[in-house]
Amino acid sequence: MSKLTASILSACLVFLTGCAGQSVSFPNIKDADVPVARGNLLLPEGRGPFPVVVILHGCGGLRPNGDMWARHLRDHGYASLVMDGFGPRGVYEICTDFNRVPTRRRLLDLKAALRYLATRPEIAADRAAIMGFSNGAVVTLDAASRFGRDAIAEGSLNYRAAIALYPECKNRSSDFGMPSQILIGDRDDWTLAASCNELLQRTQPDSPRPELVIYPGAQHAFDNLGANAYLPAVRNINSATGYGASVGGDARALERAKNDVVEFLGRQLK
Repeated sequence: MSKLTASILSACLVFLTGCAGQSVSFPNIKDADVPVARGNLLLPEGRGPFPVVVILHGCGGLRPNGDMWARHLRDHGYASLVMDGFGPRGVYEICTDFNRVPTRRRLLDLKAALRYLATRPEIAADRAAIMGFSNGAVVTLDAASRFGRDAIAEGSLNYRAAIALYPECKNRSSDFGMPSQILIGDRDDWTLAASCNELLQRTQPDSPRPELVIYPGAQHAFDNLGANAYLPAVRNINSATGYGASVGGDARALERAKNDVVEFLGRQLK
């Protein structure tokens, strides 16, 4: 491993160990590339059944923001399943090569997660949403498309809403199949707010139009307060060289996003 790759991993793979919740594993679906999916399930106090949010990490794998959001959702009455999309595949990061774990593989994880959640009596699987960050937000937008929604349905069950934090909105389907929310900073140089605005402008007339919230001054990974770096070797289609992007936590944007997410979920799942 080169020093450069090691530095990227140290920046991307910081994960809050010892988080509350239950580590779970469950069978992946038949056509998946790995037989088992896994994640961390966190439940609110009480008997439930609780509405649930499946959380998808970004290209750097599991990071503290996933656990932070899970705890925030728990405090507002939502269960959460923070998926580990890379560990079962023996992958540490895909920021330097997104082809290591194509989006379609993580979509299958979502289908397996819904099937698993339907077996849990504490979970109201008919009130499920998806939430993703960066590369996980790309998966979220693809799942929110009409085609993606139908592909990950589990019988009569399906996800009811999607939340994408700082996704790459270029080349995404404009034919949405569920209510969606996009949260992004106006100083993001890895994924551009302008591209998400353009996606909204071309949303199909019979599709639910996504909600777009742009936070002034915020960069990529604004919800990860420990992030503050320039990553020179990550792939970036919005860079003139195809490489390099900035990440930076932003407490003000995060507090706004926490409120925006809870308000959105309250309208869609309760």
